[in-house]
Amino acid sequence: SKNSNSCIDTEIKPLAGSKSADQSNLPDLKVIYFKIDSAAIPAEYVPGLHSLVEFMRLNPEYRIVISGYSDPAGSTRFNEKLSMKRAKSVAEFIKALEIPDERMSVTWFGEKKSVSWKRGSRYYNLDRKVELKFEK
Repeated sequence: SKNSNSCIDTEIKPLAGSKSADQSNLPDLKVIYFKIDSAAIPAEYVPGLHSLVEFMRLNPEYRIVISGYSDPAGSTRFNEKLSMKRAKSVAEFIKALEIPDERMSVTWFGEKKSVSWKRGSRYYNLDRKVELKFEK
């Protein structure tokens, strides 16, 4: 009868709206910006990281690529280490929430991929970051 079909449809609709591994449901957090000379994750990004971890729990087929960067101020060697520390601090945060290492790829670029080189030091804040990207 039609009533039982609509009852079934009603039960199925919440499932259709549940989180799937669709690109449109990827977490919003894609970049974490850091303070000068710091690898500490700023508090405002913690809720977004928790959402990202929840997404990873619900979608085990996804891996995350964590890429660290630094601004061009200071020595190349210092910036390389700082970008590594930033990427690793994010990876450690995610790992502490029980996402295993094999689901993460951690890379760092120091100042090599600076977006502020030509724009000047007032744009250095754009380089003090970790980028987060999902892949299957």
